[in-house]
Parts: sequence; C-alpha cells; structure tokens
Amino acid sequence: MITAFLILLLAVCWIIVSISVWKWHPFLSLIVAALGAGLALGLPLPEVVSKIGEGFGGLLASIGVIIVLGSILGMMMEQSGAAQTIASVLMNGIGRKHPMVALSFLGAFVGIPVFCDAGFIILSRLIKQISERTGQTPACLSVGLAAGLYATHTLVPPTPGPIAAAGNLGATSYLGLVILTGFFVAFVTLPMALWLGTRLTRNVISELPEAPASEGSNVVSLAPWRALVPIVLPILLISLGTISNLASWDLTVIDFAGNPMIALLISVFVGFFCLKLQSVKVFTQLTTTAISQAGPILIITGAGGAFGAVLKASSLTSHLTGLIGGGHQSGMVILLAAFGVAAILKTAQGSSTAAIVVTSSLLAPMIGMSGVSPMFVTLCVIAIGGGAMTFSHANDSYFWVVSQFSGLKVGDAYRSYSIVSAVQGLSVLVVVLILNMIVG
Repeated sequence: MITAFLILLLAVCWIIVSISVWKWHPFLSLIVAALGAGLALGLPLPEVVSKIGEGFGGLLASIGVIIVLGSILGMMMEQSGAAQTIASVLMNGIGRKHPMVALSFLGAFVGIPVFCDAGFIILSRLIKQISERTGQTPACLSVGLAAGLYATHTLVPPTPGPIAAAGNLGATSYLGLVILTGFFVAFVTLPMALWLGTRLTRNVISELPEAPASEGSNVVSLAPWRALVPIVLPILLISLGTISNLASWDLTVIDFAGNPMIALLISVFVGFFCLKLQSVKVFTQLTTTAISQAGPILIITGAGGAFGAVLKASSLTSHLTGLIGGGHQSGMVILLAAFGVAAILKTAQGSSTAAIVVTSSLLAPMIGMSGVSPMFVTLCVIAIGGGAMTFSHANDSYFWVVSQFSGLKVGDAYRSYSIVSAVQGLSVLVVVLILNMIVG
C-alpha cells in the first residue's frame, strides 16, 4: 500500500514540475503521468494503453459537447453586448449605493457562461465611470469584480473546470445540484472577499488604462430580458432535470430538456434570437471562434480523464477505500484532500481549469466507492473549485488580466487581489465542510 501511495505522490510531483517548471503542456504531462503511474502500479502495458484511450474518450463523450456548447453561449454573450446590458441594469439599481457589491455580483453572474479573463476585460470598461459616479476607488472595484468572476468560474457549471470535475466524479446526471450548490457557496463566500478587498485596497492608487477598442461590430441595444434569458434558461432547465431525476419523476419532456447537452443546445438557439445576432454568418463566426477556444480545454479534460481511468483500474482504488473507510470523518478527509491538492496544483502551475481537471482525476478512485451520495460528490466538486482559487499570482493569466486592466501595480495586485483569492478559496472550504456536516 505504501508503494502505491508513493507512486501516486511521484505522479503528482511529476505533473506539478513538468507543467510549472519545465513548461510542458498539461496534455503531455498528464498522458506521460498516466502511462508511468499505470506501469509502476503493476498494470500490463496493453491495459494501460487501453485505459488511457477509454478514459480520454469516455470523459469527452459525457461532457465534450457540453463544454463546446457552453463556450459558444459564452462567446455569444460576450460579443452581443449582453454582458454590458446586464451591467447597466444592475449598476442603475443597487450599484448606486453599493457599487463594489453590485460589480462583484455582476461578475459572478456574467462569469457563468463567459470565461473570467474575457469577462473582466469586458466589464473593466465600467470601472472608471462607476468610480467617478460613486467615489469608490478603482482598485476596490477591480478586486471586487475579479472576485465575483473568479467565484463562478471555479464553482459553477457550465464553466469548463466544474464541468470536467463533475464528469470525472460521475456527477453529470445531477449537474443541476452542482450548479445550485455552486451558486450558493459562491454567493455566501463573496461577502468575505469583498470585506477583505475593501480594506486591502483602501490606500491603493491605480491608473486605469484606456478602455480597449470594442471588438463588437455585432453589439446592439438589448432589452434586459433578452440579455438574461440565455443565462437563466439553461440553469433552469438543467435544475428541473436534476430535480426530476432525484425525485424519480417519470416526465420525459423535462428529463429530455433538462439534459445538460440539450439544455445548452436549446439556449444557444434561443440566444441567437434573444441576443439579436445580425445574421447566420455572424452566428457561424462566433461558433467557430468558440470552438477554437474550447479545443485546448477539451484536450486537457480528456487527458485528465485518461489519468483518472488508469488510477481507477489499478490497486490504488482498493487501498484508498481501505484507508478512507466510511462515515463522517472519511468525508472530511476526502474534502480536505480535494481542496489541498487543487490548491497546490493551482499555486504551482497557475491554471484553475488544469488544477480542477487533475485533482478530480486523482479523486475519482475515492468517489468510486459505493454508497457515495450525490450531495457529497457535489461538495467534492465545490471543494476542488475552492482549492483552484488558492492562490492566484504571477503564473496565472487571470492575475495579469486583473492587474493590467485595472491599472494595479504588480506589488499592489499581490497585496490585494492575490490575498483575496486565497481567502476566498479558504472560505469556500469552510462552507463546504459545514455543509458536509449538515447534509453531506
């Protein structure tokens, strides 16, 4: 047993070093790790090769289309001006008295379909005018916006990281539960991030860069309901499908429309009309761009599935089952391990999505134990997402987007946004552990 865990530790170290130090692509790092770990754990070479192929294809079969459709929907929201429309509505409401809170919650909402990097670039254009109107410092508003986008980026499907984790851990049949729980945890933990961000940026002066030129020749004036429908519709359909599944309702229409792939497909075509895209040609161009963006994520996700499949086929699964045992205490151990491994991977190599994919692959043998409830698997997905927030610094592309588009000096970004990201992740862990004690 000790040998098996030593092999697992070496595989994790290999992934961290090869990606963060030697700058390998995560795909190659994960495939080599799967091959080496499988052989070291005593699996025959033909079986290792077979499991790599099965794991890669199996995970993409379950979530690959979902990732692509989610990327298309996000690109439509980004290029149509829907995000700006939602921003205007929110800032004209609670944003007048509580601009940082409004901007943060706006980020959390927009961050569901739109990648956090793109979301920050789009919404950062609002920071200067909001600061001038309300007197809130640009640094404070920037950190609040970054925290909001980051929360749903790591916790709420259909963002690729949480989708991949749900696929690895077998939660795709109740994805709505993951969405609703991720929402709850994201919005419960945001106030701590905002409180801390306000204090850390109190004396920080930032010089906002000129707003980037709009790419949006497709941007048109939208009614608020048109901007909201493409986000709300898939969440509603998937949640209804999950409720139907968990309650054992025999409602074919709800089960069909609530399937994540169908729900997103419906939302993409509904979005075409709601977002008033100018033509089928524009729609096709957006789709092409979105697919090209989704490609690298699909490849990394599939490699994570391959790594997880090899681990599941080895003796490691039985060793983990014997070590973890059962009951409340074992659940706490798994959740702490999920958070810790994701936090280490995130801090070492920078990518939240890669950290989520790799950690969920490692965790899959534990979750393969019988008797694991849907709620506990959901909490595992959320715990991994919390770890993948901790902590954002110079090897993270989002760190540079936040610092450059908010005008923060690198040192100030470390002393504000980076600390907020770490505390935000730890807050997620605390909430997850509490929820596990109550309902896990």
